[in-house]
Amino acid sequence: MSERKYYDPEQIRALHELRAVQSYFWLLCQKGVVKFLFRSGEHLYFKSPTGKYAVNEKYFYEFKEGKGGALIRAVMLLENKSWYEAVGYLLEEFSGLNLGAIPTKSVSAQEKSTGERSRKGVEVLLERAPQNGALLSYFLRRGISYHTVLRYCREVHVRLNGKIYITLGLKNSKEGWDLRSRRLKIKSGENSFAVVGDLVASTVVVVEGLCDLLSYVQFFGMRGLAKSWQVVSLNSVGNLSRFISQYGEFTGKVLLLLDADAAGDKATSRLLDHFGCRATDIRSTLGLRPEGPRDVNELLKRRAPFLV
Repeated sequence: MSERKYYDPEQIRALHELRAVQSYFWLLCQKGVVKFLFRSGEHLYFKSPTGKYAVNEKYFYEFKEGKGGALIRAVMLLENKSWYEAVGYLLEEFSGLNLGAIPTKSVSAQEKSTGERSRKGVEVLLERAPQNGALLSYFLRRGISYHTVLRYCREVHVRLNGKIYITLGLKNSKEGWDLRSRRLKIKSGENSFAVVGDLVASTVVVVEGLCDLLSYVQFFGMRGLAKSWQVVSLNSVGNLSRFISQYGEFTGKVLLLLDADAAGDKATSRLLDHFGCRATDIRSTLGLRPEGPRDVNELLKRRAPFLV
């Protein structure tokens, strides 16, 4: 008989505190286990063949049998698992590695800095549709819905400095990855800008990074304003020359929505100089300013806190 695995009390406590119950129900919705009904206030309502559920970020309640609880209890009820099995499932499959939601090995400041600067040590192990609960919960807290993440990104498991990390990835124009989780911001493969939307559109919106791109699509796309536009994430202001090289002869409108900071100002000025009357700095129009909100994600969270 195999030895029963011991779970640290801190891991159990963190699972009880994890605000990811809605994320878990969205995963069940994707699998066809439950069906989303509607939203009311902070609660989402789902139904299954056996019950109806009210779900907020931390707890759920099942009306038919009057049962409820936090994340562990939800897994026990909806997947017919014991407490021990549910904890193992969440730690192994749902919570992710080194995302900060569950106490595991932490990423040192030196490792984070190295990961942000270099792509050579990043090995992509697995690419799949986003389904990791802690990862989805992180982006939900930033106002970016599961449906937006699913449409544009992939869940990418990577090895860096001998450790495995679960990240959200957006593939760039050179088939490299811009990768992000709560604790990690790295790149894999050749660095370049990324493009989503209508690739033959006459309007291009330029933002700075992955979260900015997703936030733009979330905020404006839901209002029908982004359907006929291209949205470009530079992924780094260092990709300005590459972007100008590819889009230098573009004859449509170029809308600039970079961060409201010194680096964003410098990059915006360079793009305005190159594109001339074709380019417009729309940061102040949308309310971006150095004192905040400074980027598109901050704008999303201030203007549309109801989005999940």
